[in-house]
Amino acid sequence: MPLFYTLSDWVPENLGCSISDLRGFADAASWSGIASALLSIILPIGIFLGIYNIRHSRTAEIENLGKLFGFSKDEDKKTIVPSYDIIHSRYNNELTLGGILSSSVQYFFPVALFVLLSLIGFGAAFSPQISDCAGTEQSPLVNPDGTLLGSLVYSFFGAYLWSIGHLVRRVANYDLSPISFFQAVLHLLLAVFVSAAIWHAHIFHHGGTNFLVAVAFIIGWFPDLFLGMLAAKFPWLALKKINPETSALREDIPLDTILGIDSFIKLRLNEHEIMDVQNLATANPIKIAIETPYGLLEAVDWVAQAQLILAVGSANVVALRKYNIRTVFDLERATRNPAISRQLLQILKRVAPSNPAPEDGADAAAPARPDRDGGPASGRAAAENLDPGELKKGNSQPSLDLDDEFAAFVSFVRDDLHVRRLRQIWDILNQHFDARYAAT
Repeated sequence: MPLFYTLSDWVPENLGCSISDLRGFADAASWSGIASALLSIILPIGIFLGIYNIRHSRTAEIENLGKLFGFSKDEDKKTIVPSYDIIHSRYNNELTLGGILSSSVQYFFPVALFVLLSLIGFGAAFSPQISDCAGTEQSPLVNPDGTLLGSLVYSFFGAYLWSIGHLVRRVANYDLSPISFFQAVLHLLLAVFVSAAIWHAHIFHHGGTNFLVAVAFIIGWFPDLFLGMLAAKFPWLALKKINPETSALREDIPLDTILGIDSFIKLRLNEHEIMDVQNLATANPIKIAIETPYGLLEAVDWVAQAQLILAVGSANVVALRKYNIRTVFDLERATRNPAISRQLLQILKRVAPSNPAPEDGADAAAPARPDRDGGPASGRAAAENLDPGELKKGNSQPSLDLDDEFAAFVSFVRDDLHVRRLRQIWDILNQHFDARYAAT
């Protein structure tokens, strides 16, 4: 068997044939079997090795972060930080022999099913078939020739590559489970059957054999694409109707609207299923710092920016940034200045002020009220109209006068659970920085 092939080995003897096989490769069947087995088994092995290495490395990072900022669970610690405790418990669950055996039994069937389907798919791709006019044997991978087997093979390749990305994301998010492999198996089966249905329907045959290969690969990656195309072409197939008012609620704000996030960082966050600003605003910044190469302070700043965008809208954020208001906490601090509060209120209302701006910080539009300007009911009324979140030691949340329109709006924003969780982390970081300044 020659080690190298000449050009004549690649040129068909019959000029009516469009492609030739790798003639002289007598052991093609045995080599294809070895390649199929390796490609089918190597992915699950790599996935389990990756999940072990990630657990080991992130456990050390969690411990270091807890010691650095005082998140660690010590007996003398009275501050409870749920954001840290959740991540700590997630990665520090104790491994026992019984747990490992139980997990192995749960993973055995879905992993075996995935390996079996992969073995069948690669075996079909590399198997020699009599497919050209000279009667030579060629694999569907080399010459699909518009056949059903060729379409199924390339649909399998698309589905297999999708499965790699799906399982790698599960490892990166540390949420791999037997369901992850079942999802990959379902995707492989759905891709193959949808591709077979499209081939028998002769929908894309007019495009030629090369076009069929491209369509088959795309269907493998998005097996429900054809069904989506049918639903778009024939709206009456949809069981539920979406009215225009509901469609107006749809909004997708990309991550690169956040200052400090470029296309590369956006791609890294997408790997952890943070796809848009809405996902980032509800994300745990400690989790981001542990599972990505970015620091805790950077993650806190990104989440605070995202929460501001969700609170006031992307159009208003452009105007607020001119006042150096980038985060949701910057908006809260603006309530301390009446003049700035009035200007920001006009921005949020998206209307121009009808009256001239009052001078000397006085609110000309608000009439004098005895109960707020030194009257006998001043103390009682002020207490009734204050936001219950009063400033305490270690808490940066100031009291707000809910009679003030801008302050009332800010109180609605900061009452969100995700904002309150972010504030707790924000305050802990502030305490450490303040303690450092006091020591120096």
